[in-house]
Amino acid sequence: MHYLLRDMEREIIRENLPLPEERSRLWNPEEVLDVLSKDMGTKAIQGLALKLSRMKPIHLKTNAFRKMKRLRLLQLGGVQLDGDFKYLSTDLRWLSWHGCSSEYTTIGFDQGNLVAIDFKYSNLQLVWKKRQMLMKLEILNLSHSQYLTETPDFSNIPNLKKLILKYCSRLSLVSHTIGDLKKILLVNLKGCTSLRILPRSIYKLKFLKTLILSGCSEINKLEEDLEQMESLTTLMANKTAITQVPNALIRLKSIVYVSLCGFEGVRNKRLRE
Repeated sequence: MHYLLRDMEREIIRENLPLPEERSRLWNPEEVLDVLSKDMGTKAIQGLALKLSRMKPIHLKTNAFRKMKRLRLLQLGGVQLDGDFKYLSTDLRWLSWHGCSSEYTTIGFDQGNLVAIDFKYSNLQLVWKKRQMLMKLEILNLSHSQYLTETPDFSNIPNLKKLILKYCSRLSLVSHTIGDLKKILLVNLKGCTSLRILPRSIYKLKFLKTLILSGCSEINKLEEDLEQMESLTTLMANKTAITQVPNALIRLKSIVYVSLCGFEGVRNKRLRE
């Protein structure tokens, strides 16, 4: 039903506004490419999606977005952007760019209104070179970024709720500033096979509900500081080098589901044995 309603809405928009550049949302690849390649973007456009399945990404100029002053949602896949990021609307709330180029970190990036960043399958080694003020950001997804070696500095991202770094195979450093994320609910580090230790500050996350370390094959210890995670309900840490259940985990009253040291399932007396 959801997809039927979505398609109906799109068709109504298409009929009422036949010119793509007059619509608030653009999703048809041919129309989007036409608008961007011919610099026909207007302030009417609030959402734009261009997800291409190409072995070799298509290159587009960032100045094609300069007239889209009200753009709030941008979804890209199989696309590389060339040029200065100052042309992207500062009204952006959701930025999804699968296969994000490593060059983007060297260009101006001022997006303080973003609520979600989705850079899955990126080519980034660093997320950004200088500290960013992202006071509204709630979701940061960098999964499958195989060149990423370290997390960004989290000092100025106080409202982050979900940090997803699944299968970042070269990630070896989680910034100690992760302890500044007072509202974080989920940290997912599944499959980060180069990660050896967690910063001690991560145990200060009193509101964290879910911590996923499964497949982090080099991590061999959880600190007794785990007891400070008083809201933790789910801990998934199978296929790690951890061989001993920390006593702190046994004392945690909030924990509901555990996958660790061969035990998997809801908390029960087996965890105490």
